[in-house]
Amino acid sequence: MLKDIGSKLPKVMAGTVNTLAGKVKEATIKEMRTKFKGGTSNWVLNSFDIKKATTSDPTAEVFYKRGRNFIEIQVDGGRRKPKGAESLLMAKGVLGAGQAYLPGKDAARDQYENLSPGIRNQVLSYLQAYTGRKARNNRQGASLRNGTQFFALQQGKGSLSAGVYQRIDEAKSTALRAQRAMIAKRIIQNQYKGKGGKIQRQELIKQLKAANKALLPRGINRVMAFSKIKSYTPSIKFYEIGNKIIADNQAEVFRKVANIEMGGRLQW
Repeated sequence: MLKDIGSKLPKVMAGTVNTLAGKVKEATIKEMRTKFKGGTSNWVLNSFDIKKATTSDPTAEVFYKRGRNFIEIQVDGGRRKPKGAESLLMAKGVLGAGQAYLPGKDAARDQYENLSPGIRNQVLSYLQAYTGRKARNNRQGASLRNGTQFFALQQGKGSLSAGVYQRIDEAKSTALRAQRAMIAKRIIQNQYKGKGGKIQRQELIKQLKAANKALLPRGINRVMAFSKIKSYTPSIKFYEIGNKIIADNQAEVFRKVANIEMGGRLQW
């Protein structure tokens, strides 16, 4: 039968290998949909690409795309590399070596239950973890400009676990703090000359005490929780999938590709 194919054999071989590679990619994506809990994004599912075979090189390769090396951990196991944001926080001394961050219990999350990119960027901006052009663009920090404040604990302290916390304030308290600052400034600037000055000072002190009494304590939300970067056991059986598909399909795929190339003239 190979003799009948003749000079078309290199093209048939390349077509066969490329078809099998496509099947391996599709089966791997199906496996990812099954194994990743809570669903995952199309960006993650589209982590594999194919280097196609040619008539001069009848080998194909299914590989991880650039920037998707985290998939390697799911395939081979082991300890993952720090994420980009984690590397920035390590360089700033916020995260210790070998530490990772997870969404804190009070953090906003995306549809896949990961930390909201908005919160992550606010934390990096406020802690001045950015470098290069992004650092210059965030010199004052977006979180500083909108009044949000954060602080980080590399290790637990008291009742607080390691992580990044966001200071929160009720709107009423925010207004009272501003009012209290204005009153204190007027007290400092007041010269208290004569009877009128003393009365004015007494009234300002009275207003300051009232503001302090009505003031609510600040609260905190944990938006990042710190933990050790864990070791992963393989969850995507990439190699097993590939070997099984080749073993189960190579003969059938070869016949189909050869028949197409020969215009349906082959008899098997």
